[in-house]
Amino acid sequence: MKRCAGLALLLFTGCLIAAQPPPLALKSMGVFYVGAKRVDSPYSDERDAEFPTRGRTTVSGHAQVTYLIPGVVDVPERSTAGFAVDAINGCIAADPQFGCSRESRLGRTSLEQPWRVWGFGPRFGEVHANSRFPALPLQQNYIEQFGASFEVYMGSANIGRSGAGTSRSPVVDALMALLKRVGPSVLVLHSAAGAAGFEVARQDPARVRALVSIETTVCPALQGNAGDPLAGIAFLGIYGDYVDERGSGGHPSRYRSCRSLAESPERVAAGKFIDLPGDLKVRGNSHLMMQDDNSDDIAALVSDWLAASAIK
Repeated sequence: MKRCAGLALLLFTGCLIAAQPPPLALKSMGVFYVGAKRVDSPYSDERDAEFPTRGRTTVSGHAQVTYLIPGVVDVPERSTAGFAVDAINGCIAADPQFGCSRESRLGRTSLEQPWRVWGFGPRFGEVHANSRFPALPLQQNYIEQFGASFEVYMGSANIGRSGAGTSRSPVVDALMALLKRVGPSVLVLHSAAGAAGFEVARQDPARVRALVSIETTVCPALQGNAGDPLAGIAFLGIYGDYVDERGSGGHPSRYRSCRSLAESPERVAAGKFIDLPGDLKVRGNSHLMMQDDNSDDIAALVSDWLAASAIK
């Protein structure tokens, strides 16, 4: 009896699966924004870049909405348009079968997100009690200052879901040209500059005396053996405070990758990783530690390591 009931349930489930409608083809799709407002930006500069400060204004407070319009489809009268929106992203579909579209290549962010991600405080407007970054004065004209400081980044083109690009960043070419002009040098990398710096070191290791990574984006792993050019280049990694509190995504994984690069058993040249609160009991440093109130001490750490490693 139980076996028959199980068979009946299986057949019934199969009927349900067979009854599902076929995939619907899109007639069109696109993006629009809601809730945007222009904010006067007295701190705007005079650069020619159109984003984001041209005309001494910046745009804030808006949400991106992705719309999806199906082709030929018989939508029952009881169906309603699916709509979802939050402070940053949303979508709208003319048929509920589409649900919400999420672009896999782009992260979700806002101007207020760096406050937490860069370690100023747990949320916008609040600072950690021992914070070394002068965040509260920044809050008064936060959007204007950040808008005026943003550059138009030119990175690798054709980046797909795997993250592999088919063309090289012009920053790599520029750094390599500079090294040819000035000779072997120490590359001090911060944040998003890490990717270009590591690529330069792999392509032209003879002109890179050492790599200093100050909270860079993910440090690369050595490629299988001591023959990797990075294994033969001295490396120093430095990370500040509240790494885990900055979010479960970026900074904790970056921290682990840079520690692994410094401490890899395949490393030939000197390697060191400094966790400021964990190793030196120095608390409160942010992602922007070159602007923290102990930036001279951070610079001294780098200079002392270079001297101890006989790097000139």
